[in-house]
This record gives sequence, C-alpha cells and structure tokens, in this order.
Amino acid sequence: MHRIRADVVGARRATVVVVCLGACALVLGVTQVPAAQTGTRMPGTEHRLAACRVPRLVGLSLSIARDRSRRAGCTLRVRESSRPQDVSREPKRLASDQVIARQSPHEGSAAHAVTVWLRQMCVQSADPGPPTGEPFATRGSTELVTGLFLEGGPLRRAVRCRHGIPSPGMVNVIEPTTGKTVASQTVLSGQLARFPLRPGTYTIQGAIATAFVNDQRLNTLPRTVTIAAGTVVHQDVVANIR
Repeated sequence: MHRIRADVVGARRATVVVVCLGACALVLGVTQVPAAQTGTRMPGTEHRLAACRVPRLVGLSLSIARDRSRRAGCTLRVRESSRPQDVSREPKRLASDQVIARQSPHEGSAAHAVTVWLRQMCVQSADPGPPTGEPFATRGSTELVTGLFLEGGPLRRAVRCRHGIPSPGMVNVIEPTTGKTVASQTVLSGQLARFPLRPGTYTIQGAIATAFVNDQRLNTLPRTVTIAAGTVVHQDVVANIR
C-alpha cells in the first residue's frame, strides 16, 4: 500500500515538472522575440543602412546645397571656413552670401552625411582701388613706386575680394615745401610708375586719362610719402567715383 502511494506521488511530481518546463518554454518564447520583429536596431547593424550618393556641393550657396543634399538623402553638416582675403579698401561682406568652399566626402561617394565648409562672399565696389596697408616699404634702391587707381562704383559680389587695376594717366611727384614738380611719368592701364628719388618727403598726385569731370581729367587725391635711403616705397594714389 505504501509503495503504491509513493509511486503515485512520484508520478505527480514528474507531471508537475513537465508542466513547468512547458510553461517556462512558453514564457521564454515570449520574452526572446528577435529585435527585428520589435522594431529596435541591433548593435553593429548601422552599416547596413542604405547610404546616399553624395552630390557636388562646392561652389553652391548654402540654401541650394541644403536642398540638393536633402533630395539626395544625405545629412548636411556645416562648418565655418576662413573669410575671404581682404585685399581691397574696406570691403563689405554679407553674412547671408555664403558659398561652399569644400566638402567631404567628395562627389559620387556613398555616405550617410556630407560635411561642408563655408566661405563668405565678398561684396565690394566695381572699382575696389589699390591694396590695403600702403605704403609698403622694402630694402633696395631709393625709389618710389606708384599707380593711379579709381575707387567706387556699384557693389558687386565675388567669391574673393580683390584689388583694382591701375588706370592710365599722368603721375606727378611734388616737393611739398616748394610745390615744384620734381618728376612726372605717363603710365598705361595696368602699369605702375617708378621714380628714383633722393631720400625725403614727397607729395604724389595724378590725372586719370579715362575719367573726366567737366571735360577735365579726373585728378587723384594727393598723398604724402617719406622715402628713406636704401628703401623702395610703394604708395598708390586714388580718385574716388560714385
């Protein structure tokens, strides 16, 4: 009698174990659903995402580059770049006038994002005048180098600031204490005048052959310059126009 009860109890325990294993398997089956079925991203699968074909962005404005990147399916990352070199007299710049100076990766690459570097466009007069920072002095023979420049006119946009081209006309070097002209030279368009002089202080003034006011050649503003012995001094003269 005791043996029968023991066998029955053992059989019941075995049945409970089997039932528990089946239930646990069901629970594990619910909790271990693959990540792909739940919408989550498994680690290490980012590289499997489709990459965009990088478009050419260099030379475009920022707004156009954004639109082109969006249509290509690329994320655009913007970095600031150096400003255009200032080689004109007080050039004006507009922050909205920005163009793409360079990009990474290059056109045609497969990537998820494109990094671009911006360069502001230069807005300056149509006739921007001579370089800034004059007079320039270098060692050499005692000499004056000068040119005639027009400065002014309507504003224009360009990727880089620039300086003007020397105008044709007559350049005069004047001794300021006496008002006497000590040297004169006629120059062509794009040409500079060179005057070997004694060390001292001089006034430079010129007349531009291609610009007139009341049928008279337009005169430049006078500039005073001091030339030391063994020094070449570069000082241009300017006529302002509207």
